[in-house]
Amino acid sequence: MNSKITVAVEMDYSKKSEGFREELERLKGDDRFEVKVLLGPDSPHSEMVSSAELSGVDYYILMGHRNVGPATLEGNDRLKWIGRFGAGFENVDIDACNKNGVILSNAPYGIREPVAELVLSYILALTTRLPFFNDYIRESSFRDKGKYMTRCIQGSTVGLIGCGGIGQTVARLVAPFSMRVIAYDPYVDRDAVKKLGVELLSLDEVLKSSDYVSLHVPLTDDTRGMLKEDHFRMMKPSAFFINTSRGGIYSDAVLAGILKEGVVAGAGIDVFEDEPDVDSNPLLKCRTAIVTPHIAGAANNTDAIRMVMKQNVDSVFHQVEGRLPDSIVNPEVLEGKVPEDKITPSFNPR
Repeated sequence: MNSKITVAVEMDYSKKSEGFREELERLKGDDRFEVKVLLGPDSPHSEMVSSAELSGVDYYILMGHRNVGPATLEGNDRLKWIGRFGAGFENVDIDACNKNGVILSNAPYGIREPVAELVLSYILALTTRLPFFNDYIRESSFRDKGKYMTRCIQGSTVGLIGCGGIGQTVARLVAPFSMRVIAYDPYVDRDAVKKLGVELLSLDEVLKSSDYVSLHVPLTDDTRGMLKEDHFRMMKPSAFFINTSRGGIYSDAVLAGILKEGVVAGAGIDVFEDEPDVDSNPLLKCRTAIVTPHIAGAANNTDAIRMVMKQNVDSVFHQVEGRLPDSIVNPEVLEGKVPEDKITPSFNPR
């Protein structure tokens, strides 16, 4: 019988990030652990993690590629913890985790900077019309370029829907531009955002007052379909909408219609309802939208991969040493009160 603690890692990102390799070696170098990688880069796999794959596993680091449901956990009495590789956790059945006594954590800290930096990139690129002028010079050289106007971001207003860790990082990044930052978030630490100079308002007030509306909420039962067509119609005609959080908070078809009608000036969209199947998504046909294939977070950013892996590996060590993991999504699975600093900042519905 194997007496070692078994840690399963869904995929090996060592070729993407030296930092990931170092963290994986930190696990492998400890004699207490047996570490196994479930999938290779081209391994065929189902959408649902099978029960057999986690047989004999104590701790599981799950990338965003597959789902964990009741059948996954069935019979896996050794499994104590699942660590999501990033902030989102909509691909894990929380009720099933609770039923089987499995702690679920996410790793939001490592993705704050890359996601917030992409938001700032969108703000700058949309305002200066960089994608448009990149194509324009190739097609028209300098002819009549003066007909197409841009503006400055200095002194404009950023509205955050959700002001957790990523939203607060956005607030810090735009501060040197003297931008006013307002936010809607009924669950946020008011003292924390006040120190950043963020003004909390209602959702309608944020939508009506902002030059840039940036979405920062997890996809939960509470937030799915949260924004309707009427919400987009509250925005200024000169405003831009940005989403780097999750698809499904609104209908992509509705937003595409809003953009084509010219209700808002444009959008920066990194996430989609049915990703990665986006070939027929109407947002890809919107000329006023900058669209990217979910590059924010822990998939494309070398530094984010390192930081997210470190948080997950730290959580494994914490548990082996009798402590709690970080960023617990389902504190109700544990007996007794869980300290606030151990509950994920993504826990409250935004």
